[in-house]
Amino acid sequence: MVVFSWDIRKSTYLLRSRCIPRYRTPVQVPNTLDYEVTDVGSVILRFVERRPLTRRRLPAPPWVPQPPLQPEATEMATLEVAFTRADPEDPASEPLGVSGVSLWTRDGLTASDIKRFGWASWLAVADAVARTGGDTTHSKWRSDDRFDPHTVQGLTSRAYYESWNLSYRKKRPGRKGHEPEFYEGVAKRYLELRSEGVRNPTQRIADETHYSRNTVAGWVRKARVLGFLAPGRRGKAG
Repeated sequence: MVVFSWDIRKSTYLLRSRCIPRYRTPVQVPNTLDYEVTDVGSVILRFVERRPLTRRRLPAPPWVPQPPLQPEATEMATLEVAFTRADPEDPASEPLGVSGVSLWTRDGLTASDIKRFGWASWLAVADAVARTGGDTTHSKWRSDDRFDPHTVQGLTSRAYYESWNLSYRKKRPGRKGHEPEFYEGVAKRYLELRSEGVRNPTQRIADETHYSRNTVAGWVRKARVLGFLAPGRRGKAG
């Protein structure tokens, strides 16, 4: 059994600066990914939050309710991936494909959670770990490019950013805003929530992404302008 961790602190700092307003109850997001290669050749990815995230430029006023103390490490989710190997008797042989998956989250899973989980991204990470055998000195483990799609580190960084709809490209959106694909994703989630009977999908997306409702409403408006959503009706909430 090989167990090792990778700290995603830089990603966490970006989330803290962009997603969590002042005086908000600390939001837990995984900032460490623990990898484990088992004796039978499966790969386990554990998404761990090792400290609560807050963004406060000033101390909280005394009348603001203080959140309960969080444990030093909280396991948020676990993904275990089993592989079909070139040699069924050798769990360290080349993986030929995924033979089974198991997903657990601390807060439980809904059908919508399973549908929105970044399966392609995280299965690619597990496959890369399986191919390196958990050897952190392997040439395919890391490179100078933090987002190299041919390394474990690069695939992990990409998967983590994609989970939060953050751009990992070196060129920042700037005043031009996000790429059209971003607004297409917002529109898709908006329509999913509508089909599930959610009366205020804009607020729900704001809660899920930890952005303000006004920011998300701007995304929805842009999605309508780009044709990903039908024009809204005047006076229609949500």
